[in-house]
Amino acid sequence: MPGRANIAYNALCGGRTLDDRAERHNEQRRRLLTMEFHTFVAALIDIPAQIVKTGRRVRWRILAYDPWLGPLFRLVDAL
Repeated sequence: MPGRANIAYNALCGGRTLDDRAERHNEQRRRLLTMEFHTFVAALIDIPAQIVKTGRRVRWRILAYDPWLGPLFRLVDAL
């Protein structure tokens, strides 16, 4: 599991560099940046997903809703 922990740590550190593009997300940003590492992994990394490779594309299908999906996608766009 060192690979998964490394990805989670890099995402957490990258999240600390987010700028204030959207003021309405300040509360989510504060909760994300102050959460403990294990909570962060459970909320943003351990998301049930199906990875489908077709032709030259790789698709991720999210299999369950999580309230942290919105902040996760904003974090991915910012990185």
